Amino acid sequence: MNTSLKDAFENYIKIVTLERNNLLQKPECNIYKITFNEAYEINKFVSILENNESFYNLASKTKETYFSMDEELEDEGWIDIVKTFFRKSEFYYNCYKNKNINNTNLFNAFKFSLEQDSCNLYYIAPLGCIKFPIDLIQLDTFKLAKLSEFEIENIIKNKTLEIFYPNCFLGNKYLEGILDNHSILFSKSYKLKGLRGIDYNYIYYGIPGNIEDYKDYLKNWLEYIDEIRYINYPNDLLPILHRLSLFDWDHKDEEVKTKTFGFDNHSRGGKFFIPFVIISDDCLISSPYGRGGLSGGVMRQPNSPNFFIHSYEIENILLGPTLNEIEVEIFISFVNKIGPLINEINIEGNDLDFLERSLNSFVKAFFSNGFEELLWQIISLETLVGDKGDKEESLTKRMHERISAILGGSEKEEKKIKKHFKDIYELRSKLVHGSKLNYSVDKGLLREGRFLCRKTLLWFLHFLSKFQKQTRGKDIKLSQKDVNALIDFARYTGGRLNKFIAKQPANFPYFPDWIE
Repeated sequence: MNTSLKDAFENYIKIVTLERNNLLQKPECNIYKITFNEAYEINKFVSILENNESFYNLASKTKETYFSMDEELEDEGWIDIVKTFFRKSEFYYNCYKNKNINNTNLFNAFKFSLEQDSCNLYYIAPLGCIKFPIDLIQLDTFKLAKLSEFEIENIIKNKTLEIFYPNCFLGNKYLEGILDNHSILFSKSYKLKGLRGIDYNYIYYGIPGNIEDYKDYLKNWLEYIDEIRYINYPNDLLPILHRLSLFDWDHKDEEVKTKTFGFDNHSRGGKFFIPFVIISDDCLISSPYGRGGLSGGVMRQPNSPNFFIHSYEIENILLGPTLNEIEVEIFISFVNKIGPLINEINIEGNDLDFLERSLNSFVKAFFSNGFEELLWQIISLETLVGDKGDKEESLTKRMHERISAILGGSEKEEKKIKKHFKDIYELRSKLVHGSKLNYSVDKGLLREGRFLCRKTLLWFLHFLSKFQKQTRGKDIKLSQKDVNALIDFARYTGGRLNKFIAKQPANFPYFPDWIE
């Protein structure tokens, strides 16, 4: 008899309910409950059901109805779709617990899941090593919050993971890491490709350690990768890290730094770190383990498909910045301004790749330590104010002159900035050329490097934003060389010729009438 998809769905629901009733009536049921835990019971209950003829009939009817959505999906894929739906929708769990279930709503959810073309991804990234005085900080496109166990369960559905996807289950270590810290929380829309679910390989898109070491490895997994990123977190997190890392976490005076920030050899100074990132989704037919060739993730901790683990141990929470209520207001104002500022510049649309590389390198430095942090600071600065092809001595001189010109408000400040930069660059040169170095790098030098890098980046962001506002509607784009040429011109002339230049023809210095 030719049944409809709805008939096959409702028939399977009846079989599940009947099996549940039979289980309750078994005399050995009480002994069974004492001997095994709940997850084991439910899995055994479900394994019987998913080997029932009515289950395979539903999978076959699902394929027949939605075959056009993914013609290359094998029979195992269709079976997995049905399995995943009943597990992630919590139908099996609720049925086992004898809870009321609205069959019509459940079927509508099944159809919606098969027909939807996009879903939402939910990100949780705990901020280790940082303390805020309030539990919730609402920002424009994300929030920082201390989550309760109820809120974590609502986002992650950890009970379902524990029963059906134990390799994705959040153990106590991870739960404590979230509960004890503020977390970055945000969501993103994800475009689904047929019925294959969510490709966590593509979402990952970041790298730990040295870039070159992982390039070939990543390309084996991601044939379509077009760029290697700078963070070992999901790439959707990078714009948020741009904004957070650019905040002045080192802004307190020296006395407060010593007492509050705990700057010593055992602290991270004015920095935070992210021990891990978790992604959850609301697609009820997308298995955390992947489908149709999607393995569920690359370069992650074994048996943790939806976890993105940083090299830091989660329990190794070091001293870091602590903000009071007034400082939180300053922080909110800064983050809410710098995000739109970066978006207004339109890095991709205005061919400002150098700016993105510098931002990414700064983030890489922020999440690195010791000599590696120093190297990425210099890379970020060279990307902004360096000239390709310069010999090292000339490059150093040109860079510290440009940096001191844009950051130094007086001759005294310029000399101080030049000295700090030369100290940093000298250490970088020793490291690159293989000179013998001490085991660790001075924390104060790293803070100075972070200061110079952060301030120079902010100058470029504000300058480029202002330039684009002033030239809106005109086909004018600035390159990295253009910006540095303007810095050099102002530095050499002391700004004396700015008004004169402003009055010259658009094609200045070329003007044929002068030389006829």
